[in-house]
Amino acid sequence: LLFRRSENGKDYLFRMNREGSALAKVFPNPIIKVGNLSPGGRWVRAMVPLKGTASTAEVAIPTQGGEAKQVCPGLCSSKWSLDGKLFYFSILDNNTEYRDKAVEIPVQPGELPPSLPPTGFHSMREALAQPRARLVDIPSTGHVAVSLFVPGPEAGSFAYVKTTNHRNLYRIPLE
Repeated sequence: LLFRRSENGKDYLFRMNREGSALAKVFPNPIIKVGNLSPGGRWVRAMVPLKGTASTAEVAIPTQGGEAKQVCPGLCSSKWSLDGKLFYFSILDNNTEYRDKAVEIPVQPGELPPSLPPTGFHSMREALAQPRARLVDIPSTGHVAVSLFVPGPEAGSFAYVKTTNHRNLYRIPLE
């Protein structure tokens, strides 16, 4: 089992066996938020504070120990497809060409992109430079597109959140 546990006012990523034995810290640095687990359970995504700054980064942490890999600095989102063969990435990008889009990157099942830069992807263009990467449309509400969808069982199928506000002539919300 993987879980977040607080120690001295900071949260850390831990693992243990189902019966509660073999409690161990997976990652030595504090975490802010835990994301999804890769198919096969080899990696878990997490948001972490960057040392010496007020900034954050999204990282992929190996669940059985080893060095974490930075996916991106700042606010981005990434997910694996259900079969683990595709990795989806999105970051807030000033380029309107990438609005409501994510980069779909073929990977070995449950792995990270093969040419992930040491400090992660800084733009959608960098992610698109991956072998066989392509842009996919993800309906969104103006946030990081990837955080609002879940890849379906087949490439190109997604479940996503779409919200609508109903207001009257005076912009008063209607229930």
